[in-house]
Amino acid sequence: NIREFRWDEEILEFCGITSQTLPLPVNPGKQLSGLSEEVAELLGLATDTPFIVGGNDGCLANLGMGAIRAGTATITIGTSGAVRMTSEKPYVSPEGRTFSYILDENHYVNGGAVNNGGNIFDWAIKQFLPANVADEDLYDKAMEMIANVAPGADGLVFHPYLNGERAPLWNADARGNFSGINMLHTKEHFLRSVLEGICLNLKDVLATVISTNGEPTKIMASGGFSRSLAWRQILTDIIGMPIEFPETFESSCTGAALITLKSLGLVESVDDAEKLMGASIEHQPNEDSKSVYAAMFPRYQQMSRLLQEFYTEQ
Repeated sequence: NIREFRWDEEILEFCGITSQTLPLPVNPGKQLSGLSEEVAELLGLATDTPFIVGGNDGCLANLGMGAIRAGTATITIGTSGAVRMTSEKPYVSPEGRTFSYILDENHYVNGGAVNNGGNIFDWAIKQFLPANVADEDLYDKAMEMIANVAPGADGLVFHPYLNGERAPLWNADARGNFSGINMLHTKEHFLRSVLEGICLNLKDVLATVISTNGEPTKIMASGGFSRSLAWRQILTDIIGMPIEFPETFESSCTGAALITLKSLGLVESVDDAEKLMGASIEHQPNEDSKSVYAAMFPRYQQMSRLLQEFYTEQ
């Protein structure tokens, strides 16, 4: 129970366990100390070395990007992906389609996570690239192929649910699909459609997060995908708003360091995170591409919902 800082009794009863079998819920900045001499010697540390509990990677990524103010949304694409917004209190959708993590007593990170991110693009690369391309050249070759296809992939739409899906569907039976295929579509079209589908899915999650948290005033993005300028631009065009990309790719590690600094009293508040961040690069949406994706998104979303009833029949 995030509001009362305790394990939920109803869920514990359902699982057949008690709170005594679980660790005590504490603030992510909680300090622990008191290493035994044996363990301290093994680790090469003093026995009074403080340990900071920390938080999960997504929650800390928001902090590590400096996305600590209410109204700032963040998008992360690594192997999987997530959309999150920081607020002064927890927000979850009535249907339970979003999560809420506590960063500290004044900051909560609300959002939704997806199963299908960079892992799906890796799958697509293996399926659609020529077999004679060296492994180290696969990614660059894929981006080169994508550049030859117009935004919208000439009507080819991809739903990336190859691993089932968490937000926004919460359906383990969901499956991926291509629609709108015609004789003119090539491997290049399929590759671009996969990238677009991953980003459209995150826009779908963003819509769910907005329904409980309100419209974002600023959007930031991070993760391994942000090393690719082409992928950054596709995401920006699909979201339809300027997106800031921090220079650091390891936002979760940066967030963990900031929690530690606050816990040790070296910074006054996590609100200082914004001041401690390095430079970022802002991408602006291309207006023509933005229009294509704005028209495409309702179709993507409608088909996603219509197909729900068929997934359970597989």
